[in-house]
Amino acid sequence: RIANLSDTDWEDVLNVNLKGTFLMCQAFCEPKRLSSLLMGDGRLTSSGIASRQSKVGIGGSITNIGSIVSNYGNIGQVNYAASKGGVVGLTRSLAKEMASLSWKATSAGTDVEEEIVPPSLRVNCIQPGFIHTPMANAVPEHILSEMTRKIALRRLGRADDVANLALFLSSSERSGYVT
Repeated sequence: RIANLSDTDWEDVLNVNLKGTFLMCQAFCEPKRLSSLLMGDGRLTSSGIASRQSKVGIGGSITNIGSIVSNYGNIGQVNYAASKGGVVGLTRSLAKEMASLSWKATSAGTDVEEEIVPPSLRVNCIQPGFIHTPMANAVPEHILSEMTRKIALRRLGRADDVANLALFLSSSERSGYVT
């Protein structure tokens, strides 16, 4: 409960969930990296080294992890809900920033054939519901049953469900228009 939440507990959760996400996004969005991803000097060779021979960039994708708790709240989790809500807001704003950079870069004279999809920088946030994890196993059975009853599929998700969505969102071939 909020009355029992110390400043340290508040800050620890926000530092990991929100500040950590911010710092990772900030590092990814370093101007030289973005230019490389958009302008074609970022194609990777088999050794993982960027090649400067291509004329079309490879684009890039950030996939952040939020939580359904940020949408609905949960008793005793104000710090967690606030931090994950911050991740959602960060993701929405950064997606617009990166889309704007992508549009400007590809419309500023990059000669790309009509049938080739221009590179883009995409930002998404997965907001998992209740996932079968050791943490979920600690929830009392009557509460878990109530939560499960509210889920359309009437079951908890699996870690693989979240991982497969992250893989989908990371693929420019499969989700190149999703941001």
